[in-house]
Amino acid sequence: MKKSTLKKYFLWSTLLLYFMWSSNLVKATPAEAAPALIFTSPGYSENNKNSLAAEDADGDGVEDTVDNCPSNYNPGQEDMDGDGIGDACDDDMDGDGALNELDCNPNDPADSGEYWFADEDGDGFGSQNEILACEQPEGYVDNYDDCNDNNPNINPEAEDDPYDNIDSNCDGIDPIGSDADLDGVDDLYDNCPDTYNPKQEDTNEDGIGDVCDDDVAENQAPVITILDYDPEKYYYAAGQEHVFTIQVTDPDRLELLLLDIEYNKNAYQPGELTFSPSLPVRGVGSLQIEVRWKPNMERPQHLQLDIIAMDGDRERTVKYLFGDPYLPTQISTPQEPIVIGVDQAFRIDIPFTADFEEEAYAWFDAPEWAADDNEYTLTLTNNEFGMPAMTDVGTYQIPLGVSYPWGTTRSTITVIVSAECTNQNWYMDEDGDGYGTQQTSAYFPFRQITCSSWPGYVNNNDDCNDNEASINPDAPEIPGDGIDNNCNGQVDDGSTNTTAPYFISSDIGQEILVGGQFNFTIQVADPTMGDVVTLRVDSAAMINYGSSGPPYTLLPDLAGATFSPDRSVTAADTASLHMNWTPTREHLGEIYFFFSATDQHGNSVWGFLPVVVDLPFALQAVPPVVVGTQQPFEVIIPISNSDWHQLDEVSLLEGAPSWLQAALVSVDGREVPNAIRVWGTPPARSFGTYKAQVRARTFWAKWDTLELQIRVGNCTNRAWYADADGDGFGADNTMVTACWQPEGYVSKGGDCNDADATVYPEAPELADGKDNNCDGMADETDNSCYATRVISFTQGPRADKRGVIDPLRSIPLRALGAPQEDKTHSFVSLGFGGELVLELGANLYDDGTTAPDLMVVETTWGWANRPCYDGKGAGTLETMMMHVSANGEDWVQVPGNFCRNVKVDISPVTGKDMLPYVRYIKITDTSDPANFNRSGNGYDVDGIITCRELFEEMPTNSRTTAKGFDPNFFYEALEDEEMSMQPLSFYPNPVKDVLTIQTSSFGDESLQVEVYSVAGVLVYKAAHRADMHSGELQVDLQQLRQGVYLLRLQGEYQQQTLKISKE
Repeated sequence: MKKSTLKKYFLWSTLLLYFMWSSNLVKATPAEAAPALIFTSPGYSENNKNSLAAEDADGDGVEDTVDNCPSNYNPGQEDMDGDGIGDACDDDMDGDGALNELDCNPNDPADSGEYWFADEDGDGFGSQNEILACEQPEGYVDNYDDCNDNNPNINPEAEDDPYDNIDSNCDGIDPIGSDADLDGVDDLYDNCPDTYNPKQEDTNEDGIGDVCDDDVAENQAPVITILDYDPEKYYYAAGQEHVFTIQVTDPDRLELLLLDIEYNKNAYQPGELTFSPSLPVRGVGSLQIEVRWKPNMERPQHLQLDIIAMDGDRERTVKYLFGDPYLPTQISTPQEPIVIGVDQAFRIDIPFTADFEEEAYAWFDAPEWAADDNEYTLTLTNNEFGMPAMTDVGTYQIPLGVSYPWGTTRSTITVIVSAECTNQNWYMDEDGDGYGTQQTSAYFPFRQITCSSWPGYVNNNDDCNDNEASINPDAPEIPGDGIDNNCNGQVDDGSTNTTAPYFISSDIGQEILVGGQFNFTIQVADPTMGDVVTLRVDSAAMINYGSSGPPYTLLPDLAGATFSPDRSVTAADTASLHMNWTPTREHLGEIYFFFSATDQHGNSVWGFLPVVVDLPFALQAVPPVVVGTQQPFEVIIPISNSDWHQLDEVSLLEGAPSWLQAALVSVDGREVPNAIRVWGTPPARSFGTYKAQVRARTFWAKWDTLELQIRVGNCTNRAWYADADGDGFGADNTMVTACWQPEGYVSKGGDCNDADATVYPEAPELADGKDNNCDGMADETDNSCYATRVISFTQGPRADKRGVIDPLRSIPLRALGAPQEDKTHSFVSLGFGGELVLELGANLYDDGTTAPDLMVVETTWGWANRPCYDGKGAGTLETMMMHVSANGEDWVQVPGNFCRNVKVDISPVTGKDMLPYVRYIKITDTSDPANFNRSGNGYDVDGIITCRELFEEMPTNSRTTAKGFDPNFFYEALEDEEMSMQPLSFYPNPVKDVLTIQTSSFGDESLQVEVYSVAGVLVYKAAHRADMHSGELQVDLQQLRQGVYLLRLQGEYQQQTLKISKE
């Protein structure tokens, strides 16, 4: 709103208040709930234009009724802390509790100083009467330990005489000479107050008299306590870290102690084992050490620690800590339903990872027609009473599990009993040559009997070696290799050479980033000189971590790798090949390249090369945040490539404040941790700057450390979101809680694509294949009635030609789609002399009449019921001229100079010998900067409407009220009928918490309640319904700061505005 406009509004409000008060129309008392002052029309009329003159005591151009410092010249109305008191007269501008003259920095609530305490009696000890100041004020000290600040003889260092009923030393005790054991020694000084000992003997000088000291004559051994350890619990998961705290105390109080731990580290390695501090540990009175144990996943070994403690008298205590590691159980249940036939034997084997050092109990919760045979595997078969019958046809969800002493792992399979299929034998095909194994074992599921097929299984068991794909019934028999290649039961040994080739050099496995170059060289040699050897790259596979399906997936075309001279090379004695590979995002994970070598006699050897394909990892920087004391806050630290990386560990390094915590969280819909949440509540008076080092590790063991800077001040926290694309909305997964707005952050979240400025929750939906307004749908709006593309944009300067136009009002895309009518950022400001060229969503033709064909919606702050600027201070000042074109190259000016919302007829520029239609529109600002304040931005384009049915009922030169537009400004023009409405009663005024309004004139309808500051900022908005019997509506306003506000009640057909004061 222009300052002159706001001044006129409150001028006429003041006149109306004066008139009603002088006429005894307003008698607002809480008891009577009398009618209060109602602002019903801010408009101009001939009847009131000369009734009274506005008052401006300080001559700053702002009427006293709205001036936040009516006695101090402050035309800018600056109010740093938003308390309704301008900086020019506010004795605490930044609202941190420190007076300006005592504040370290009056413009920074996080730099307030320290608390000092009044010392009225000058004894060096203060009372709890405190003040916040940068330097120590006269008469103040840095403590509040005095229990009587009116008497210098009473303080923590004073002598406390007994029998005077005065607590002279502020210890909460007044010695009154009690002697419970009647030994003539006051209880306050008696070293055994409950035992008669008039001589007060104390042999070991420990402050406890000998008659009640149990540690006088005989020395006692140290005591060992193991925290976080249950001696009845033997099992600990491998691959996880387990922490134990060992404490040693001395019953003899002040003796020297030694703590050491022995374990047979040379005979075996129990895993990762660390001691903090390092061993041995020495000290006096008590000791503590932290033990961290992480058993190996590959070869877990049990843990046994011999904990030895010894005191200065060589008294010795030994305690033992035992731990047996176990491997977590994984059950490989098939993803697809298993189908079996009726009246047929069946067998279903579900493999699971077993810990063979402990006996497992595997079980099914089997239906009546089945039994579980689970000594070593999860096996479900038909039971001894029969097989599934016709009455059993259906689908079954069958629970299953594996139980060990340390716990149970559960899963579920889906089994379909069908009358239309026949069960078959399915055999495991480990080498993938199309022939199943002939092996049978109770330890492993080599065979299934079901109708449905199984991944990795075939319906024959003809393979005599299921570990070698070159051995199967269809393989050629190779003479002299000593192998039955074709599984015919005969070994065709035509030669005595059975020595296989061997690899002599190769690159080891490594890690590579997506897009990097990976080079691999392999060489193979044959031990028999003169033999020919063939080297070949057979396949490439990706490991499927965490999948219940096959353990790997074969990659087509060897993952796109190239080979020289070829993927297969044959040579005498030695052969080598070179591979070059550039992995893409499709290869993220662990890739294995398998290769083999075979000589002329059929002797062969095979190997593989693992390659980890990863993306760069880094913790994304978070700007310094300012937070308030005694208020919870949180910061979400995003990571690079969060759609791929999985975080496994996070910690705060030494030096972080004790009230700060960190944990891993999942964002963006992922099920694994891919961001870090840091949170805490700074305690009272913890002002200052803290630097916390946050360290995190990914699944692939990549580490990164980020320094998070936190400034603690005396202010109020709120949520902020990082806005990477500058559209005024941030992504939810970047939220920080802070008092002040961090650089690059905004107060609105919900941006579903923070890398695209055309996508945000309030954006117009465009026909561009994107979900522009973040509602989960793309292109759901017909854009043929609006502008859909920005051709060019040249922004002019502000009125002062020095300042910078708000970047959020400098985005030309805001002129596309349906107008938003939002006073903040839904439009683009042209600046003075600026120009915007737009393409319409469809060709615009004239209908042959003088009726308007399009409307330009301009977002401006001004009186809604006044015309364009008339030279007398009425209306708005923003104007523009318009050019149109059919091809974007040949332009014709539409006659006239337009202001604000305008409807335009294109008949003067279309038709015979003119433009056939309009497809492009050029809008040029023609506003005079002399008519604006220094921050004026010129003409603001909110949108163009080319469908008459959408703008036909919309007034020009006024706020729009047609369907789809909701300006929500309290200074809108009100309907004529509101002028004759009866004033509303409300109480109390001033209000402390709940305001009660009598709304019977609105009837039984839902009302929209909006509260605005005197600067026009919306601070409260909610829907309410009055009590149907009393007609009263209650609004809880306790969260508002002290000051003056305007409350608007909006019904379906009427609205009223009240002026209220908040205590």
